[in-house]
Amino acid sequence: MEACEEEARARGRTVLSSDHLALIEVGRAQLIRVGRPLRIEMAGWRYGDRIPAASRSGLMSRIFAGLPPPPVSGYRPYGLGRADPPMHWVLSPFQDAAWALTTAFTTVPLAPSCPACSGPAALRPWSFHELRVVSSRGAHHVAARCGLCDQDVLHPLRDARPALRLGLSVVDPGSVDAVRAEKAAGQVEHVGGAHGFLEYLAQEGLDLGEMSLDERLALVMSLDEDAEIEALEREWRAAEEIAAIMDAELTSVPGFDAFRRAVLSEARE
Repeated sequence: MEACEEEARARGRTVLSSDHLALIEVGRAQLIRVGRPLRIEMAGWRYGDRIPAASRSGLMSRIFAGLPPPPVSGYRPYGLGRADPPMHWVLSPFQDAAWALTTAFTTVPLAPSCPACSGPAALRPWSFHELRVVSSRGAHHVAARCGLCDQDVLHPLRDARPALRLGLSVVDPGSVDAVRAEKAAGQVEHVGGAHGFLEYLAQEGLDLGEMSLDERLALVMSLDEDAEIEALEREWRAAEEIAAIMDAELTSVPGFDAFRRAVLSEARE
């Protein structure tokens, strides 16, 4: 961070700035200086279009960079022209994203395992719109029907979050304007943050297909925030474990206590 700050001060050119954020060009690199932005202010930068388009990399290209081509079966994804999705997609509000959802969910499962059949938690891509967040035993889960055993199951949000986040990026791939992003962040802010918004969705019982674009964007923000909090807590736990190990090693070495008493005694003399 110190090296980045030195580069920004010496060679940086401020492209965009607000009360707590600044986009700085340093040669061919770009840096974002972050102060203590409010959730709504951050949303306009991270999810909206406040950062110029030339400075943003394509989210869809990153999502599909490592995925194989669409499967040959189904609705002729390799055929010429636009092929209609199969009948399974008739009830889905995400028909326009049929090939992309098929590519995504025939590549990755919704969760590592199904609680009912213990196999990979396969998701039929045309049922993505039926997913919903539920609250059970004080924790949030994703309710879905397993594509292998055809049972309705609950997956811990932590397990389903990466695939759910991928699917949401597929059905709403385009960047939104900053005003809409800030409006969605306002919904998250209104209910007390990511946990509060997930609880709101659970209480309302909304399927993904029943949510508005703003609600799905607020869900994306909540999933990201939830993941980032979890990552920070993991780092803190690791640091505490290392500190505890070091403390135990330093204080339990045979003869160390006697050595310490001798040194402290000499220091007092």
